[in-house]
Amino acid sequence: MSGGLFTGSCLCGGVCYQLEGDGVLIIGHCHCSLCRKASGAAFASFLMVLIADFAWTKGEQLMHKYESSEGIFRCHCGCCGSPLPLQDPHLSLMAVPAGSLNTDIPSLMHVETFTGDALSFLRTEQGSGLVSLLEEAPHLAFLSFPQRESKAYWLGFLDKVNTRRAQLGLDVFPADFLEQIAQRGDIG
Repeated sequence: MSGGLFTGSCLCGGVCYQLEGDGVLIIGHCHCSLCRKASGAAFASFLMVLIADFAWTKGEQLMHKYESSEGIFRCHCGCCGSPLPLQDPHLSLMAVPAGSLNTDIPSLMHVETFTGDALSFLRTEQGSGLVSLLEEAPHLAFLSFPQRESKAYWLGFLDKVNTRRAQLGLDVFPADFLEQIAQRGDIG
């Protein structure tokens, strides 16, 4: 994503935020049941950004939070109900709903996660593959994982996280961080 500040808000404009464009690491499209229910859509699309590159600018008092997983709080506006960015405390990341941005999103690496949980109308006729809405966009780098927690996903993603943390002068995650995640049970 190109530099500069990007802004976003809920539908009613009561809750607003900004993020540093250079801080967007990846765009993720999640098919897990939690993301589907929280977004009300067939899958949820998020921009992943370090907490250091994100700031609430208006209306935090209007947010309602729900702990959908241990330590993961999904947020929405208490007035209009729009999904809002959620924080992943394990990785010091914000998952920003792509549809809440006030500006267009430049091309970035896209990743689909939990494709094994995708709804049936998104599957091929054979039922074994996923009909991706993104594969037809040749300008996008695209990856797909049946489970978010695959080691390949974490290796690539942590490399992006550490690169950005180093650019900001923050400590990078240690080399044994994947083993720490595995002990917590996040890698299958």
